[in-house]
Amino acid sequence: MFDKMFTDLQSSMKTFQPFQDLLNTNNKPLQPVAELMVLQARTIEKLITQQAHFYTECTEAMAQQVKTVAEMKDISSLQEAQYTFVQEMQERVGNLLKQNLDIMNEAKESATSELEAAKTRAQASKAS
Repeated sequence: MFDKMFTDLQSSMKTFQPFQDLLNTNNKPLQPVAELMVLQARTIEKLITQQAHFYTECTEAMAQQVKTVAEMKDISSLQEAQYTFVQEMQERVGNLLKQNLDIMNEAKESATSELEAAKTRAQASKAS
């Protein structure tokens, strides 16, 4: 999705002369910035997907919990059900946090490698 959007943006930028010079295929000064923008968009898309899935999962779990609690007659069963529900929610939040941290670490590693590659290209072009 973001690849197509970025490609469309690049093609529309090529119609403007100042941008056309910057996007020349022999001289790509915007390539590292463009790569970082794509990386950021993909990371945000992954995080939004995670959050949407989490929200849906929690909403369904809460609806089920309300239904379960409404059918209970015994207070000790109610307490046990609530305790179990809280434990499950705690686990869900922990899993979400871990998944989000994994996504962010992956993005950090990709950004670092992109910046290192840009630095290497810049040093090579200065040496030439």
